[in-house]
Amino acid sequence: MKKILRTVLRLDRRPLSCWEPSRLVSLRGLLEKEPSLLLFGGKGGVGKTTCASAASALLSELGFKTLLISSDPAPSLSDLFGFRVGAEVVPVQGLRELHAVEIDRSTVVERWKRKFGEEVFRVASSAFPVDRGIIDYVAEAPGIDEEFLLDYILELVEEGRYDKIVWDTAPAGHTLRLLHFPEHFTKHLETAARMYYRIAASLASRRVKRAGTGKQGGAKSLVETLEGWKLLADRVIRMLRDDRTEFIIVTIPEAMGVRLSLKLYEDFENYGLHVRHMIVNNVIPEESARLCAFCAERREMQLKHVAELGEFFDSKLQMVQTPLLSQEIQGVEGIRDFARYLFPEVAIVSRT
Repeated sequence: MKKILRTVLRLDRRPLSCWEPSRLVSLRGLLEKEPSLLLFGGKGGVGKTTCASAASALLSELGFKTLLISSDPAPSLSDLFGFRVGAEVVPVQGLRELHAVEIDRSTVVERWKRKFGEEVFRVASSAFPVDRGIIDYVAEAPGIDEEFLLDYILELVEEGRYDKIVWDTAPAGHTLRLLHFPEHFTKHLETAARMYYRIAASLASRRVKRAGTGKQGGAKSLVETLEGWKLLADRVIRMLRDDRTEFIIVTIPEAMGVRLSLKLYEDFENYGLHVRHMIVNNVIPEESARLCAFCAERREMQLKHVAELGEFFDSKLQMVQTPLLSQEIQGVEGIRDFARYLFPEVAIVSRT
């Protein structure tokens, strides 16, 4: 990594459109070998996707093989990059080491069916008179998509195909529920295993068998399957709390954004998730405030919220400010340019 930094980086002395706050701090800590799983999250509409994409772009240009994942229910990677990003991993043109994928509920459910469907049918049909429709029935159960989205991420991490996996998560409420889901899922499985064992054992004692097979012992198989899912949930929890995982909070300098950011941070800390960086997006530049009374008044309001965040977090994390821009960010070049606000001391001098 050190050799790569020497060959493709230099200190960037060019002005960032008279933007100074981000020169104080940056996301440079993400440029180390660890962490390898980066989760960008916050409330909807704060710029999570833009920030995650910009960080991914720079990481890829530094030579890290990077995968950008969006699990937002309303994914926007396609609109941001300007080409189709879907449920299959695709390379991002113009960024050799960057790949991207958008994961939705239907994709996760179909993946669950391929991975676990036959096992569910085998176990269920050994104890109960059911047909293959049981696979679809279980796949539609509340929480299956959330739990096995994490299974998908875990598999990517354990495969080791990518140096960095950048996850553009769903809005905050979904993310909090998702992070706590493995523990809830584990508790449910412990209860379910006991309940299903009693049911299947009772049926077996009455010699209730699946027609044409005469097989029994479904309770044992079902308990083994549920125990396997429980172990999977435990592995997901360890992954989220591992030193190789980091959550980056993205917010805006408004009252609602501040309150939610404080709640997110406290919840993540209680959960044992590592949080070292926060991005405060859409800050009105001082230069714009001089030219516009409305901008000046709004910037004054924003700075109060920035100060509130700074007072609360103090030395707890690095807080990076990014400006409200006059143009929307689109395409690889726009994303690459925005990355300079997140990593102001870094400039790519070679893209070979």
